[in-house]
Amino acid sequence: MNKLGNYIKDKMAERNNMPYEDFVKFGVSSTTVNNIVLNKVKNPKKISLSTFESIAKALNVNPQILIDLANDKDIDPELLTGKGEMYLDSLSKIGQELTEDDYIELPFYGAGIPCGNLKILSDYTEEKVKLPKKFARGIDFIARASGNSMIEEGIKENAWLLIVKQNHLNYSGDIMIVTKKDDGSLCRKVFYSEDKKGYVLKAANSNFEDEFIAFEDIILVGRVEGVYYKR
Repeated sequence: MNKLGNYIKDKMAERNNMPYEDFVKFGVSSTTVNNIVLNKVKNPKKISLSTFESIAKALNVNPQILIDLANDKDIDPELLTGKGEMYLDSLSKIGQELTEDDYIELPFYGAGIPCGNLKILSDYTEEKVKLPKKFARGIDFIARASGNSMIEEGIKENAWLLIVKQNHLNYSGDIMIVTKKDDGSLCRKVFYSEDKKGYVLKAANSNFEDEFIAFEDIILVGRVEGVYYKR
């Protein structure tokens, strides 16, 4: 039974019979998607994470749903209400079987980076966790999120944030971990202010107000590169 292919086919039908060519705009070839739908992929479990994410983005669905279907699991109803959740216990099931040498140990701050109230980053207790190298390439540390101020970006309570150390923005609007001078650290979308004298911190929750902070009163700690969950 081709659970994954049938699901993609149904979602394409829901989107006014979405043509295969539309997937190209999201970074996956039409041939790849067509082969999945027609059950021509011998082992769906070996489909790459980037392919799952591209297809999910094209269909506007949770990529974890596709991963679970590829592993012949039923859809978790909770995933139908979430946005962009990926579960860490699925990562080792994507692609080839992994050995101990395929993992990397990273610093983990499990107390919770606030997506709400502040806390000094240096106050967190650092632990160590292991992730598959192919999904943690370039990642410097992991932090657990707390609060709901970034929920519209798919960052919910207890999300694991994969972070690249970085003291600048790649683009205005990057999701960053920042530390406010003499105050604490939190996760926010960071924009350059119109007067170019500081940053505007924006939550992904309409209940939170924007906040301007001068350059000298803030440190950019790192960019959030990925959001995953444990279950």
